[in-house]
Amino acid sequence: MGAAALGSMGLHNLKNANDLRAKHGHFNGNISGKIKQRIVRAMSIMNTLIYKAEAALLNIKNRELSSEIRNLKIQDVLIKRELQEMRSTGVLSWSLEERDFGTQG
Repeated sequence: MGAAALGSMGLHNLKNANDLRAKHGHFNGNISGKIKQRIVRAMSIMNTLIYKAEAALLNIKNRELSSEIRNLKIQDVLIKRELQEMRSTGVLSWSLEERDFGTQG
């Protein structure tokens, strides 16, 4: 379960606790107000943590994709060098353009 899903569950539970606090008149106004302040503060903290967790996950994914791009660029350079060597030694006597048009020379 991801950070957003866990955070959503936590926020839902805090909202339920706040609703129960508001419905029951057993608390006097001062205690109820303090409980409400703490619930609202906890919800704010949880929203901040959810936001930061999602950003961290995206940063990790970004690093992975950047690494993959670097590896693919290196692989592309190596393949182009190998292709050029094959053309220069005569192993590959026709160009890619000729192959694309179906005419070999």
